[in-house]
Amino acid sequence: MDRYEEVVVELEKGDISALTWTSADENIVTVEDGRLIAQGKGKTTVSVSDGKTTENITVTVRNSGVKPKIGFTELNAYIGVATEIPGLLNYGGKDMYANIQYTVDFEDDSYIQVDGNMMEGLKLGEVQGTISTVWKGLNLSQDVTFYIYESIYMTTESDTVEIHNVDSKLGRAPIGIHLFEMDTEISELIHYDVVSGEEFVRIEDGIVYAKAEGQAEIEASYSKYGINATASVMVNVLPNYVETQMVKPITPYAITYEKYAGSVGGRQSDNMYAYCAGQTVKSDNCFEHRVVNKDVDIKIMDLYRQGYRYFTFDVYYTSNENLMVGCHNKTYWLAVGNLFRSDYLTIISDGKVTNCLEKNKWNTLCYDLRGLWEIGYGLPANIFYFVNDPTSVSYLMNVRYYLDDKFIPDENRVYEDKGDYVQATNDEFDVAVPVSKSYSVTTGEPAVVVTEETVPTYTPYNGNIDGRTDAYLYHTQATGKETNALVVSTSLNTTYADGIWRMSQKGSYLAWDIYPQENSTITFSMNGGKKSVAVQVGETNVFEEESWFTVIKDGKKQSVLTAGEWQTVVIAFVDNYDDSSALSNITFGVHEANVDTYVSNVRYYKDNSFIPTAYEDEKYAPYVYGESAGVSLDRVETGSFKGAYEYINTNAVKAKKHLYHPT
Repeated sequence: MDRYEEVVVELEKGDISALTWTSADENIVTVEDGRLIAQGKGKTTVSVSDGKTTENITVTVRNSGVKPKIGFTELNAYIGVATEIPGLLNYGGKDMYANIQYTVDFEDDSYIQVDGNMMEGLKLGEVQGTISTVWKGLNLSQDVTFYIYESIYMTTESDTVEIHNVDSKLGRAPIGIHLFEMDTEISELIHYDVVSGEEFVRIEDGIVYAKAEGQAEIEASYSKYGINATASVMVNVLPNYVETQMVKPITPYAITYEKYAGSVGGRQSDNMYAYCAGQTVKSDNCFEHRVVNKDVDIKIMDLYRQGYRYFTFDVYYTSNENLMVGCHNKTYWLAVGNLFRSDYLTIISDGKVTNCLEKNKWNTLCYDLRGLWEIGYGLPANIFYFVNDPTSVSYLMNVRYYLDDKFIPDENRVYEDKGDYVQATNDEFDVAVPVSKSYSVTTGEPAVVVTEETVPTYTPYNGNIDGRTDAYLYHTQATGKETNALVVSTSLNTTYADGIWRMSQKGSYLAWDIYPQENSTITFSMNGGKKSVAVQVGETNVFEEESWFTVIKDGKKQSVLTAGEWQTVVIAFVDNYDDSSALSNITFGVHEANVDTYVSNVRYYKDNSFIPTAYEDEKYAPYVYGESAGVSLDRVETGSFKGAYEYINTNAVKAKKHLYHPT
């Protein structure tokens, strides 16, 4: 024991007060009901007896020079209720209780009255006081803050609660108000009111939930013994994102990444940064010229658990080089102007999902953290940005974690399982070449030029087309089957296999209804163009392409696509899988300018049972003219000549049998 220490002897069993305690030298230690009280330096024995058996305890008292001090700096007092000032000391980092008589001097005597060690609050508030005592010959004193409450009162964990405007765990929080009776917290029902800003928050069971971005005040109240306890907190509902940063990692290359105060693309901000690769950048070291998410050492799944859903940043891209996108070792190159789809990356521009990196324009790159997590369990949040080009400067700003997907514009890409097929929306098609692309690194000029005056449009049609009011109008403004093409959005992906797999999750056959307005030429293609057919509306016999391409009308297969009528086009993409293809894109494009074509009822069928076996009744079918004995003329139902007519004449060569076609 130390010189001023007091220790209670612990018994394995029995009643400590029923025992007899004796100290051999009370100048060293005294004992009171098992409490050993050091009195002076030395060594002695304490005996304990139950009347039958006696045990001896050797006690050594040292003097470390450490002095005890009063063990508190704050006390609570209550209006109209007398409570005791505790005999608490702190000695050598340990708390111990002793029989102590205090004197108290207050800066203001109007707050508390003291009688011996008992204190009673007189008015609410707080006051400073000095507590003093003499203990074992030591003069001890301590400055103490006294808080005076009603005997029923409330406390707040914080004056302000912050939540985000999202429907997730980051969009709610405990209000943090606690109810006490004296010093004991009680679990009575607290009444809450939103006294201001009720359009921003709602309350349920002591939890505040976000409704909209803004600020609200919450007041809590409780009544007992005629005492009304109240407390209030402010609630700040923050946006549905958390600001973060891109930073320069340690690298031997002199890359530029610094704040930029100028105006770029109509924007000026104090969080805009200019980026430029070092002058020695080349293909084998370009990754070392990157900037990275500051949370590069945190796992994607851990960020997701925190409530983060997307990592985004705005970039003003000026280079002709392709941009590498991705996270850690999950990467691919993105060509300027190329339309794409990715499981984890979306590009937004001008309030629309474009999925196209546009040059000299602000683009928002959105990384889906769940999408990254699913392709790389344990993947670190090593999301990067670099350009393999020392001559161009790009600009980054608004680096954020979004907490939900409400910032992503709606694409109306909805899928509903109908049993035998999956119903898609007409927005399953995108304009395949929305902007200029294939920029030359040397000249900076695009090989494919697209302007507002030449890009095709694909929009909902407000009129009635042969009884349908849900069609989309596909309108061409220039000539060219490739620049005019529409592409199936699900078929776009980073690899051929990814695109086919995504579509196969919906079915094996893609079907849509088409209404050509005139006898134009339309090229239909799959596997990135490796399999295609140019269809002259009203003329081209499509039966030769039946292994992958079918036209259906009135429950029968059609040999031609006709103008002024609704027909169904079917592409069998799974049965025509070709892993030598670089792309899985499915497209169709009108060759001519200023042509209107209507699209409706896009769906994915799971098998080919919806495709009729019967062929159209030909308007001008051939027939045998003259004597028919020994002559047959039948339509072929299978094989490469499916849909054609087989003519067989078993008669002598000079027999007069004729094949007649009325056209």
